[in-house]
Order: sequence, then C-alpha cells, then structure tokens
Amino acid sequence: MSTTLPSSSPDTMRAYVILLDPDGRRMLTHELNGWLPAFDVPPVFYPEVEDLVRNVRKECGLDIAILRCLEAGDANEGKPRLYSAICTSENVESSPGFKWTGLDEPNFDRSDTAALRNITQLEVERLSSSALVDSPVPWDSPTGWHQAALNWLEANLPPSHEGKPWQASQIRSWSISSVWRVTSAGTPRLYFKASPRYFASEVAVTLDVADRFPNISPSIVAAQPENGWMLMQDLGDVTLSTVDTAEMWHDTMKTIAMVQHGYVGKFREMERMGIERRTTEAVVEMLVNWTDDPAGVEVRTVGEENEAALSRLGPDVSKTESIEGKLKELGIPPTLEHGDLDATNVFIRNGSPVLMDWSDACVSHPFFTPLTPAQARRHTEFVDTYLREWTNYAPLENLRRGFQFAKPLAALESAFHYHRNIVPYLPYPYPDFMTLERYIPALLNMAAEALEYVPDDE
Repeated sequence: MSTTLPSSSPDTMRAYVILLDPDGRRMLTHELNGWLPAFDVPPVFYPEVEDLVRNVRKECGLDIAILRCLEAGDANEGKPRLYSAICTSENVESSPGFKWTGLDEPNFDRSDTAALRNITQLEVERLSSSALVDSPVPWDSPTGWHQAALNWLEANLPPSHEGKPWQASQIRSWSISSVWRVTSAGTPRLYFKASPRYFASEVAVTLDVADRFPNISPSIVAAQPENGWMLMQDLGDVTLSTVDTAEMWHDTMKTIAMVQHGYVGKFREMERMGIERRTTEAVVEMLVNWTDDPAGVEVRTVGEENEAALSRLGPDVSKTESIEGKLKELGIPPTLEHGDLDATNVFIRNGSPVLMDWSDACVSHPFFTPLTPAQARRHTEFVDTYLREWTNYAPLENLRRGFQFAKPLAALESAFHYHRNIVPYLPYPYPDFMTLERYIPALLNMAAEALEYVPDDE
C-alpha cells in the first residue's frame, strides 16, 4: 500500500531535528538560544528524507542519518515535523551559529516547539540511555550501526569507484527500510538498502531471484544477508507507475508469472532463504478467529475501525471458506509471492520490467502478486495476460473465476501479515506505527469489498 499527502499542501513545512554527535553524547543546538535546529522541507511522505539530509548538510555543514521520525506534522495545519538523527561526518565541526551541547540542555520555550516538548524529552532519554535495546530496526539508535554500514559500503564499492571521493546520502528512512544514494564523480550512482530483522529474507530472496532471472532483477554489487544489507547499481527513476503503458503492463504480468513458474516445487530452496509459508487455509482460519472475537484482536490505534471491518466480514465467513476451496480446486501450486508489487516497485530498465523490493515475499498462492497494483486489478486485459501463463493448469475461464476468488483472500493475507510480522515491531506511538497499523483495517475492508463481487452461489 502507498501513502501520499494531499496535493493542496503548502510548498514547505518545518522539520526539527534532534541531532546527536557520532558518539551519541551531545546534540546540536542553536548557539545563541539553545533551540533545536529546524529546516524547511517539502511536505512529502515523511520517510522521504533526502531534502532534509541535504538541507542539514547545506546549513550546518554536517552529514546525518535519520534515526526516527517522531512526529509527521501537518503542512496544512502548520504543524512541524520532528526527527532524531545522528551525525555521520568525520569532522563534526558545524557551521557558525550552531553548537554541540549536553543532551539535557535543549530549549523548548519557543511556541512552535512547545507541542513537541514531551516527545522530544522522551526521545532524548531513549537516546541517552545506557541500555538501548537491540532493536529489530538497528538504524533507529546510536549504537554504531551507521558507521559499520558505511565502512562495509566503502569496502564493497566497485572498481569504478576506487580512489575517488564518494558520498552516501540517506534518501529514505523508516522502520521498514533505510535507503542511501551513493555518488562519486564520473561513475554511475549506486544504492544501498538496509532491511529490518523482520524482513530478514529480503536479501536472500533478491540474490536468488537475480541469480535465476538476471534480466528482470537489479544488479547486485555486494550483499550481506545476515545484516540485511545490499549495494545495487542504479536502476534510474523510471518505474511502471511513471511509464504506465499497456505494453509495459503486459510485459510485467508475463514477467511475474515467469518468476513464479521458476519457483514452483522449490520449497526446500525457499525455506532455506527463510521465506514464510502462508496457506489459504490459514487465512480462512485466521478470519474465523478474528470475526469470532473482533474486540479481542490486539491493535492499539485502530480498534473501532478494525471491529467495523470485521463486522462487515462476519456474514461472509462461509462464503470465504467456499471460495478458498474452489480456488484450491484449480490446482495452481503455491510458489514465490512478492507480497507488495506496487507499480513503484517495478523499474523499467532498457525497456523491460525489473522487480524490486522482496521484503514481504512469502510462499503462497501466485495469484496474490498481480492483485497488488490497482491497475492490474481494474484492467481485465492485463489480468488475462497473466492468467494465460497458467492455462496448463486450468482453462482461462476457470482461471478468471479463480482470480476473483483470490482477491479477498489476498487482502486478508496481507492484513494478517502486517498484524503478525510488522506492526508488533514498530515503535509506538510514532508515525511508523500509526501509518502501518492503519493498513490492517484498510486491507480488511478491501477484502469485504472484494467479497461483495463474488456471487452468493459461489
């Protein structure tokens, strides 16, 4: 699922930064009044931190890495954002007008930071604690992760970068990924991506798919699966969402099916990669459990929305059980399922689709993958292109019915995945938690809507 801000938002908003020195013992403040430094940033989705990182470098002369977004703010209401960050520069001497102070010295008296006082103090206490937990998101704390990652990156730069100055700038940071752009004069751009521990299989899956299908995969320069690190060649800025032509959609549908056929029967290999196996039977069983006791489903910020969605689904439990059985009767084998193949995760390289971001990959029903992009759900000709790749199992007309059966099951599986594998590991009550927990009732409602289009006699 994707999140965007309203197009009517103002051009900029303020972002305050709790910026620690590399040792995590001091923080940067304004020299005269002790205020936190603040920067103008565009009101894009808060994990997109490229402009903030650039503005800190420009105004303070320091390279930084974002630890957490603590407050997403609201550009329309004039509410500022708040991030914590760590300095990654070798030379920590800042530009004139700023100074390094103890973690107990920031000044929060300024009116537009008053609302952030409590959350800032809590974060300063967390960052200054001698007992920082071993987080599943290792880049959210000043524990040496960033320097280790940068050292690994430098050691694994390709020969084209040898002996040349280079710079790594963080462009995205939240609890599900940390992405950096690596630049050096006269050389192609590289990208470094780190995955959290609850996406531990992403690197292994990406490497395996790239080995089997190099033409539709990113070019991996180096990888360290145990840390969730990948260094990749630049794929450019063109994605399926920007091209959005019928020809490219048809090619993408064929590519998805080709990869999935390549993993049919490869259960042992996928198990070695650490990929979770999710069955359609388990989806129905979980739906039964949740609808039996909607109030008992553990959520923290979307209780009413979740119960309302489950109330919609309750009357259709038997229908869901029926269509799960009918989908299984088609005989389509479980295989590699991408889990989040949004159109922005399909890059276009030399006129061909490249599949990215296997963080949510699992072993499940293959039809769940092309159900993620809205365009594929809406346009039957794209669906047919995909389904024709499976006609060795059943006639096209039967596959079309099966695809309709798969829609609610795919949404339910994603909701249960977020609830079980992602949301419990997110920092509460911060924006990542608030954003991603909302996906659960949203996906349940998608399932309820999809069930409305399944005839009762099914």
